[in-house]
Amino acid sequence: MKSSPAQLTAFTQAARSRSFSQAARALGVTQSAITQNIAALEKRMGQQLFIRRRRGLELTRAAEELFEITDRMITLAHLAE
Repeated sequence: MKSSPAQLTAFTQAARSRSFSQAARALGVTQSAITQNIAALEKRMGQQLFIRRRRGLELTRAAEELFEITDRMITLAHLAE
């Protein structure tokens, strides 16, 4: 099963903002949608991507590596538009 664009976008925005709620606001979706997309992505990858803390999210090593790729992909897609 492939990662969906919605999962990768939710992940990237959450990684940028270090917050599911801020990611939801930025993307104009519910926090539940962000959480569900992240959970599906974590399940697909077989590992946790974020450490949830009171003050926000901390990226795991796997998330840092994935973010390097997805951040570039999304930035390039916006530039191409």
